[in-house]
This record gives sequence, structure tokens and C-alpha cells, in this order.
Amino acid sequence: MKKRVFLYILGGCAASLYSGISLLITLVATRTEFYFHKDSRVKNFKGEKVILITRDGLRISGILLKGNLNKCILIVHGLTAHKFDPDIFELGKALNQKGYTVLLIDLRGHGESEGKIISGGYFERFDVIAGVEFLKNKFPGSKIIVIGISMGGAATLLASNEIKIDGLVLDSTFSDLENILNKEITKMTGISFKIFKPMSKLWAKILFKIDVKKVKPVEFLKKLSIPVCIIHSRDDQRIPVEEAKRLFENAPPGSKLIIFKNVPHAKNLTLKKEYLEEIEDYLKNI
Repeated sequence: MKKRVFLYILGGCAASLYSGISLLITLVATRTEFYFHKDSRVKNFKGEKVILITRDGLRISGILLKGNLNKCILIVHGLTAHKFDPDIFELGKALNQKGYTVLLIDLRGHGESEGKIISGGYFERFDVIAGVEFLKNKFPGSKIIVIGISMGGAATLLASNEIKIDGLVLDSTFSDLENILNKEITKMTGISFKIFKPMSKLWAKILFKIDVKKVKPVEFLKKLSIPVCIIHSRDDQRIPVEEAKRLFENAPPGSKLIIFKNVPHAKNLTLKKEYLEEIEDYLKNI
């Protein structure tokens, strides 16, 4: 009898420990305060500050650079970046100088936008929808192109069945969030995510209503009818180039895959000239 009670207690302690560690992993993965954020303040810039309201009521900060072409580009950054990230803002300015109207936004929980939860694109899709709807309303008849970097690309794909866009550039984007979490969470916490994945996913759904299994950008890509431009680095250590290849294998006809070398994750745009040439080559056919 005593042995059975002891085993019950031991089992209960083990279950509590498993649940507690899973909760910790969920909090680390989703709460913005656990991430290092770059300084998003810029004193001198030319552009119009805009505020977008998402479907779930958050205020999203953006900068609008007006051009003279009938093509608008929404640039969506990745995790821990922001609209004034030097490389991202330089890309926006370079495209604007070519005549494109450019909208750069801070995803929720980043830069000057509201929000405290990071969801790998699950809720960030509402930010993308707000950006696209803003451009459509302000520049009716213009073609809309989205450049999504890393999580920004994933968020755009998750939003793609609720918006109509004319072009899409996916830079350093993953095909399935669970593939990346296995590696990233283990790296951040030192704890194997595979062991705690079932309970962590449950906590994410209970606490934050994030359904991790639905964050599969590749499944949304399969339903697109427009050719996309997929950019990745062969030497990306966070999101392997195999993720880009999987996206390309499931992309609509006419899509293109560009693989750079010797560039870290989400830094392809630091190549500037080569990067801009590839973007322009894609844009001229839209």
C-alpha cells in the first residue's frame, strides 16, 4: 500500500514537473520580453507615419513612402526586427526611389506596435491583412506585392486566403513552424522541445489561443495562384535552406527560387545590389 502511494506521489510530481517545464517553454517562445529587440527609434526619415487597426483590435505602426507607380509594396519583417531596421528600411527606400509606394510595418510586439505575444505568424497574419487592406483602400486599383522576411513571410502566407495580392517575395521563410521550433526552442532553453512539444502546444492553445499545428505556411502556398519569388541563404543556420526548397516544390507554376551563399539568417537583403536586382526582376513581370 505504501509503495503504491509513493508511486502515485512520484507520478504526480513527474507530471507536474513535465507540465511546468512545458509551460516555461511556451512562455519563453511566445512572450516578447524574452526576446532581444533592436532599437526602433529613428530621428530623421522621410515618410508618413500611419497606424493600422487589426481585426483583433491592435494598433500597428507603419511608415508609408509614396511613389509614382501603380504598384504598392508591403514589407513585413521577421522576429525581433522592425520597420526601421537599417537593412529593411534601406530596402524600402531603394524600392521607393524606383517609383514604388512602400509600406513598412512593425509586427505586433515589435517596434512601436502594440501586442505582447509572438505566435510565429499565427496572429501576425492579422497585421499583414491590415497592411494590405490599408494599401488597397488608399491606392485603389494599384497592384499589391508583399515582401515577407522569415516570420513575416510565414504570416503573409497564413493571411493569403483572406487577402488578394498580386505578388509575393518570401525571404528566409520556414515551411512548417514545428520544424523550426524543434531546433529554436532547444537552442533558447537548453531543453529538448521534442520531449515537451505535446504539452507546450497545449499550453499555447489554452493560454494564448495559438494553434501551432495550423502554422504550416507550405499548405497555404499550395493554394496560391500567383508565381512567388523565394529567396534563401545556403548558409542559413536558423532556417535551413531545405525549408525554401520545400516551399519551392509546392509553389505555383512560374515561381522562382534564389539561393545566396555566405549570408546568415534573414540577411540576404544586406547584399543590396544583387538582392534588389532579383526583386526588380520579379516585380517587372507583375
